[in-house]
Amino acid sequence: HTPPAPLTSRMARHKLIDVVPCHVDSGQRANVSKKWLAFASLVVVQVSGTVFYKSSSHASKYNYSTFAAMTIAEFCKLTISACLHLATRNSAVRPDKSVMSCANSKVTLSSAVRILALAAMYFVNNQITFLVLLRVDPATFDLLRSSSSLITALVWCLLLNKYVGSLRWAALLQQICGLVVTQFDACSNTTTTPSNTLVIIMGTVVVSSLTAVWNEQQLKCLPVPMHMQNIVLYSGGAVLNFAGHLYMAWTRPGTPGFFAGHNPASIGVILFNIAIGFACVAVYKYADSVMKALAASMTTVLTIVLSWAFYGLTLNPVTASGCVIVVVSVLIYTLTQ
Repeated sequence: HTPPAPLTSRMARHKLIDVVPCHVDSGQRANVSKKWLAFASLVVVQVSGTVFYKSSSHASKYNYSTFAAMTIAEFCKLTISACLHLATRNSAVRPDKSVMSCANSKVTLSSAVRILALAAMYFVNNQITFLVLLRVDPATFDLLRSSSSLITALVWCLLLNKYVGSLRWAALLQQICGLVVTQFDACSNTTTTPSNTLVIIMGTVVVSSLTAVWNEQQLKCLPVPMHMQNIVLYSGGAVLNFAGHLYMAWTRPGTPGFFAGHNPASIGVILFNIAIGFACVAVYKYADSVMKALAASMTTVLTIVLSWAFYGLTLNPVTASGCVIVVVSVLIYTLTQ
């Protein structure tokens, strides 16, 4: 009688898990470390970001120009990207060549149009985020926004024809179920968030999912250096947001000035948008867009815990159970191939 094969061997044979060889070289360890470092950085930045957004508003409005704040953030990211590009230029490029001459030699018209279209999508999504956070608390916003993981996976699979394993689909479905548990009010048989706000948030989810997949593909497939892509992306974002500020100042006389009305929280919003851009780029470069969406789920759990600890949020057993389901979903996804 032959003894049955170990459970892990049978699961590996059916491609339910990925069995990693005992010997892992230093390059593989470095890639795994970069992947997890990018994931952790994105979670930390996102947790602080939603708190800054909410704290920067007063009496259901912002006392500063959100377009101006995003213009400053985009210009700072543009400056950082230009410095990084100068520092990491290909050795084949002569040192006497400027950033613009390097850009002309590497960025074609078609690639520039694709990057600028992505900048326009980010521009719209950022302003919708400001609007939504005037209506809901950070925990609710992060909770609903984390549903982008499933939409991202669908776009990833249907449009890019990429394979998503069965256990990963199960993890994504379980994650959505966990989010429903935390959001649905069984007593009133309704959601805890107004329907019109839900529609707006779902709009941000769809736009975020499309930009996530689009940005990942361009960073990995477009024959343009990463920092040069960022230069074009942030240039477009700065121009669009500055144009938005000028339009609001022209059509609404009461619009705050470019540098007016800022407070520590609004400065935190600017710093958050600077950090989130590079954190997302790191995730797209070393992981994938679905992991970025799952980082949003982890952010949701941490935001709920912080709201319970410092902002008086009632954390009942149902909400706590939903948080556990979300965390387990993240672990299942990241530990399977």
